[in-house]
Amino acid sequence: MIRVLIVEDEPALARGLSLLITKNYTDFEVLGICKNGRDGLQNILELEPELVFTDITMPVMNGLDMIEEVQKAHFHTRFVILTGYADFEYARKAIHLGVSDYLLKPIVPKTLEDILHSCLEQQNAKIHLLQKEYLQCALRSIILWNLPLILWTVHPVLLFL
Repeated sequence: MIRVLIVEDEPALARGLSLLITKNYTDFEVLGICKNGRDGLQNILELEPELVFTDITMPVMNGLDMIEEVQKAHFHTRFVILTGYADFEYARKAIHLGVSDYLLKPIVPKTLEDILHSCLEQQNAKIHLLQKEYLQCALRSIILWNLPLILWTVHPVLLFL
C-alpha cells in the first residue's frame, strides 16, 4: 500500500483528487489533505507518506519551499507538483529539487494513472531489491554459521589445515 498525502489549497480539487485515487486505485491510501505547505510539511514529517501531490502556489508556505524542507530532513518522499502554472521557472526549480512529475490542472485522469502506475512500479522494484538483499544476507549468515560443517562434509582433512 502506497500512502499518499495531498497538499492543495483549492478544496474542490483536493477532494476530487482524493476521491479519484481512493475509488480507482486500491494500492494507494490517501492519508489526508493539507491546505498549505506548512501543514503539509508537518504531516509529511509525522505520517511519512511515500507519495505527495502538492500545489506550488499556496498561502503560508509554497510547495517548492515545503519540498526543500522535507529534503533537508532527509526524507525520501516522491513529489508530484500539481499546479495550474506551466511556468518554466517553477519546472526548473522542481527538477532541481528532484520532483518526479509535474501535473497541470485540470487533472487528466490518464496522466494521473500513468504517474500512479510509475510510482507503484518504483515501489515494487524497491521491495524486490530489499527482499533480494535480505535473502543474500540470510544466505551468507547460514553459510558462515555452517562453514565448519560444510568443510567437514566436503573434506574432513581441510578442517584441520
